[in-house]
Amino acid sequence: MKPEPTFDALTGLPGWQALLEALDQERHVSPGVGRPFAVLYAGFDQIIITNSSLGSHPVNERNLRTLASRLREGLTPGEAVFRPGGDDFIFLLPNADLDHAVARAHAIREGVTGLWPERKAYPPQMPPELSIGVVACPVSDVIDRSLLLRQAEDLMYEAKAPGNAKAARSAWYSGSGGTSANI
Repeated sequence: MKPEPTFDALTGLPGWQALLEALDQERHVSPGVGRPFAVLYAGFDQIIITNSSLGSHPVNERNLRTLASRLREGLTPGEAVFRPGGDDFIFLLPNADLDHAVARAHAIREGVTGLWPERKAYPPQMPPELSIGVVACPVSDVIDRSLLLRQAEDLMYEAKAPGNAKAARSAWYSGSGGTSANI
């Protein structure tokens, strides 16, 4: 079996394996004591529809590179952004409670609003946006990383659902799912 690359070839961002390693490292920063952290799971809306209907793979690749660059530039000290693949980006925010994570999600979305240099490739009724699922972990040494990432991804898909105005969705990690709320 071929190992997954540490960095995404298209954007240069750390990839899936690097994310898993960072989550493991975060869990063990303060063994026995732990510290809060948050995961933001962001998805670039409309890319699949655009690829299917307009055949705009090169345009979307340029937009993904531009988006990755902007997301990297917008990081605050200690934060990291990863691209596991597709149109997804995952942020790891150390020492972040839910309020801080929600504020960062809003700042990230605001930071990419109007960014798309190839905007004309997207139908006017489907502007490209980011939907973000936010999960905060009160203590980092008691998490199941698969469950944490699944919960954040589920919340991102809730945010993408029609009628949610692309709002980010948030929850406290509970080890067994959690509840979500509009933010």
